[in-house]
Amino acid sequence: MQNGGGAGLQVSVRTPLGSNYQRLDDTMTVAMPDTPVCLDCGLYVEVYRWGGKYLRNMGSQNAEKWDGNLPVTTHLEHSSDIWYSNDRDFAREIPGFSSKLGSNKYAVRFQGYFVTKRAGTYEFSTRSDDGSMLYLRETNKKDRLIINNDGNHGMRTKTGKAKLKKGWNKLVITFYENGGGAGLQVAVRLNNAKNGPGNKWTPLSRTMLRPIYRPGMRFEHYQYKGGKLADWAKNVHANNWKPNGQNYKLRHWSLQKGIWYSNDNDFKREIPKFNQNNKYVMRWRGQFNAEQKGTYRFRTRSDDGSMLYVDQHLIVNNDGNHGMRTRSGSVILTQGWHPITITFYEVSFWSR
Repeated sequence: MQNGGGAGLQVSVRTPLGSNYQRLDDTMTVAMPDTPVCLDCGLYVEVYRWGGKYLRNMGSQNAEKWDGNLPVTTHLEHSSDIWYSNDRDFAREIPGFSSKLGSNKYAVRFQGYFVTKRAGTYEFSTRSDDGSMLYLRETNKKDRLIINNDGNHGMRTKTGKAKLKKGWNKLVITFYENGGGAGLQVAVRLNNAKNGPGNKWTPLSRTMLRPIYRPGMRFEHYQYKGGKLADWAKNVHANNWKPNGQNYKLRHWSLQKGIWYSNDNDFKREIPKFNQNNKYVMRWRGQFNAEQKGTYRFRTRSDDGSMLYVDQHLIVNNDGNHGMRTRSGSVILTQGWHPITITFYEVSFWSR
């Protein structure tokens, strides 16, 4: 407090690594957020120049090149509520938006997952100017257009219902702006108040959402019972891959670790719940981001066998029983995301 006369406040700190006091400055502190921090929340967002078509004519909502074009800016985890009331909201909340696009003629696509605590019938709404669409993967595992709010119009609300399972439900929201006012506001409610947000409409917030491209890679661990990676290559990209005819023993949806293991202890230390020295098979799956078009060269150094696939094509074949050995391969990639799969197995030295 200050009550007249001179005034002053100086705060300093002496750390375990230093002998002198230092000024407590902004490099040592961070402000308490107004809302709880949610890591890995939000959706994967892409912003495009709008080519003049209605959403229904722009191709599949899952296409790598939407309407045949690549986005002008993307963000893996856009940690924002899907609630934009005007052009300024889009420019303010999506980094790189205003520097690459004007206030008109743009399209935005959000992809990811809507996370539910309980199974049930959820009702969604989009209020938009101009067109918007909302797709969800229902309990029958089929993607369905839930809301069709397409076309040139002012702020207009449409709703739709979907039967969803507990947990992660695939979600795609598309939107375009063709001049004049702009807005996209998405909300959700559950008909039965005991099972979800309640009967009141709730804005679709970042805490309810997870991006489709999460950091890291999907991981599975299997028991090794003989053979080589080439013996199980036929279905290597499938969700139900079964090397040696067996199901996985351990799975992580998003293993956020670099694939760099120099010995048995590295595997056990960096992969949660894994504790095995010999006779195991592993698979990593995800997306590799090629920042520009060109030739990319990959290599694996492994003991024992390893294989690496990009766009479901085998690029590196380092299969077989052997000590630490390096193999490499190259591939020409377009700019953007490409599926990548890495397989590996370990036998014991005495089994070779």
